[in-house]
Amino acid sequence: MLGVEELRKGLNNRLVMLKGARTSDARHASLHAMLEWSHTLLEPFDQRVLRRLGVFPGSFSLDAAIAVATEDGSGRWEIIDAFGRLLDRSLITLGQREPPRYRLLETLRLYAAEKLQTSGEAEAAAERHARHLIELFDEADLSWEATPDPEWLARYQPELGNLQTMLDWALAEPSRRPIALALAASGGACFCTTCS
Repeated sequence: MLGVEELRKGLNNRLVMLKGARTSDARHASLHAMLEWSHTLLEPFDQRVLRRLGVFPGSFSLDAAIAVATEDGSGRWEIIDAFGRLLDRSLITLGQREPPRYRLLETLRLYAAEKLQTSGEAEAAAERHARHLIELFDEADLSWEATPDPEWLARYQPELGNLQTMLDWALAEPSRRPIALALAASGGACFCTTCS
């Protein structure tokens, strides 16, 4: 009905654009409605974990997911249990096995990010993500001489997309400048050292 060019233009708003068959079942009306229906089937805690994972632009480690999702006094194992339930429901996918990297499919990531924004938790989740990356790249800097290059790169190189996204977030607001400087210092120094 739309043609290739109109379909391409609509991909930025894909959650609303893609309409399903006209049936009496509302969850088939659009991709967004289907995701909303699936989301309501989750326990509230699992909903919270899923929306907080919307902060990741691509793949992430389990430790990163725990760092971003942990708040409200929830413990590591509660997050891991919720993460496992989301994985069992195919809401999280395993991207690579060693070291394990997870991701949300792009449409689901957009939905989770939308839920995160409307929940009022986006700022706090982004800050937890940024602080996790600062700690991770500080650790990377300390371990790079003692760790074989292939192992070191397999662990830290996949985080470059996360680093770029969080730098963009931190630089977008002057009050976040200290976080931006810490991210640039830890991540930049870490990868500049390995390049030389």
